[in-house]
Amino acid sequence: MLEIDGRAFTPWMLGNRVVGEGYLKRCEPHAAVRFYDIFDPAALDFYRLVNGGNHAAFGDLGMPAWVQLDCCTLPSAMVGLALPRASLDPALFGRIAHHIGRVFGAEAEARLADYDGLVPVSEYCGLPTDVPGVTVGFSMFTLLPNLKLGLRAKALALLAYGTRVQLGTTQYDNIALRSHCQLGPLEVVQALAQTHSKPDKTLLYRVHLGEPAHLVTLYERGEATPEPHRIDFEIPVTSGADAARAVIALEAAHGRLAIVAPGLRAGAPPTLCVALSATAPLDPLTS
Repeated sequence: MLEIDGRAFTPWMLGNRVVGEGYLKRCEPHAAVRFYDIFDPAALDFYRLVNGGNHAAFGDLGMPAWVQLDCCTLPSAMVGLALPRASLDPALFGRIAHHIGRVFGAEAEARLADYDGLVPVSEYCGLPTDVPGVTVGFSMFTLLPNLKLGLRAKALALLAYGTRVQLGTTQYDNIALRSHCQLGPLEVVQALAQTHSKPDKTLLYRVHLGEPAHLVTLYERGEATPEPHRIDFEIPVTSGADAARAVIALEAAHGRLAIVAPGLRAGAPPTLCVALSATAPLDPLTS
């Protein structure tokens, strides 16, 4: 259990035993993780609740069920925090159940009427690569804002994967940058990820995680206490596309850049915190 704001959260992992056993061993010294095996019929409701939570967070951009199976829980595992249904706002559970009905059908939604188990309220998933210690992250949500549950889920997942370098995409105007920057400076690998479905405002980043103890601190506290990073530029973010153009111009003038904590500083408009990066322009997967 992890106590946050007076509530006891249970860390969970959704995957298959073949892959998950190694992940669980890395977590055991720091967290007692509840494992749900995708091949166990008893885990079906929880599997659907994870998907429903993703849709409750993202609406029409929610994760298709086949992606959850083929891209998340077969090759890797989804990790997050959960609360008992009894301690969850009924309206929130109703939203999750509604999305389950949309995705899996009315019978799947009806099954939840008597459900009294854990309900996932945050989730993260990444795919470890053939490059040792390098993970590509692609899914993160939280249903309870202001508790930093998304960051905690991400930290625990990266600890489970044995990640030393994380590669990911995000948008310049995405407030999730504030969470991602807690892991360390986000080195801009591609200022515009042209192959993304939102290429005009999406960047590809890389972050070096350091020692596993850093991830443990993020999981337990929901924040890090690093030395403040020098901020060389602050870019007004009126739109993701405008920010992308500004970063491209700065790269042309100064070389490689990194987005640093606090990442996206609140304001009207918010500002992107950017620093010169000492890292040479290497292959994105090179650690």
